[in-house]
Parts: sequence; structure tokens; C-alpha cells
Amino acid sequence: MTLSDNIRHGKNAVKYVKSLKILASNKLQDRLKAAGGVQNVINSGGRDDTALMGVGQTRSAGVRARTTGNLRGTAEYTKKTKYGNCWEQAITAFVYLHEKGVRPLDLVAFDNDAGGYDHVWVVIGLDQNWERQNLRSWGVNAVWCDPWQGDGMVFAVDDLVKGKVRN
Repeated sequence: MTLSDNIRHGKNAVKYVKSLKILASNKLQDRLKAAGGVQNVINSGGRDDTALMGVGQTRSAGVRARTTGNLRGTAEYTKKTKYGNCWEQAITAFVYLHEKGVRPLDLVAFDNDAGGYDHVWVVIGLDQNWERQNLRSWGVNAVWCDPWQGDGMVFAVDDLVKGKVRN
């Protein structure tokens, strides 16, 4: 597939995930929505973990193995509960794209133990000779597809390398 095909597929996947109205426990606006609004949080003494509990339940029900069947189960449970952080939203996008026949398709994770930050997203069109630490090796058709970040982000990895976009 071409770069423009991969971007189109990525945008469709983000649009699909966003249409599910999945709430993330690590986004303030989603935590407020899950609680039923800021007034409910104020009335509860300033703490409401509805979204956090929802994500916890989703992760408990989903199997975190990397087989498509297990990913499908996690995606289905995420759609049902309407809760999920980057992991669950990326899986939902991955399953959507996989079922549409989009290939190559990869879940990619970043983990920084020292900084306590981790993130998961989908890459469409990743070159078979890619090197994890070298974005330039990901290929000219590689597209970053991230339904969790902001309002969803889709861009050519090459544009990230060239500084045309930021994630």
C-alpha cells in the first residue's frame, strides 16, 4: 500500500475508535465525563475514580498476549465498557485495521522505566527491516496511528523524522 493509503486507513481507524466514546483514566476531561461532571467530583469530596476503575476492569478482562484472537477480545471488551487508555485504544484500532485487511500492521510500545512513561500505538506499513531505535528505518510508507493521543493522531513517520509533526 502507498503512504496515502496508509494515512487514509489510519484516519479511518482513529475516527472509528473516537466514535466509540472510550474514556481514558489518564485524561482529566475523560475522568470528569466518567464521573458525570465536575459537580459530581466536587460533591464526592474531590475524588472520583470511575474511569480508572473502568480501565482496570477492562485490563482484568482482556488478555494482554499479542495474538490477534486475544487482542480481539480486549477490543470487544473495551468497546463494551467504553474505557481504555492508550493500550486498549491502540488494540481497538489494530483489530479494526486488521479486520479491514490492512497490512503490514504492528502494535508498537514505548516504555521508559526511569521516567515512568509508557505508550502504545499502531504503525501501518512498517518496513520489514525496521530498527526499533531508528525511526528512519521504519520506511517511507510507515504511518503512526494513535487514537489515544489528543483527538487522535495520524501522520507519516517520515514527517516526524523531518520535524514536520510532533507527537
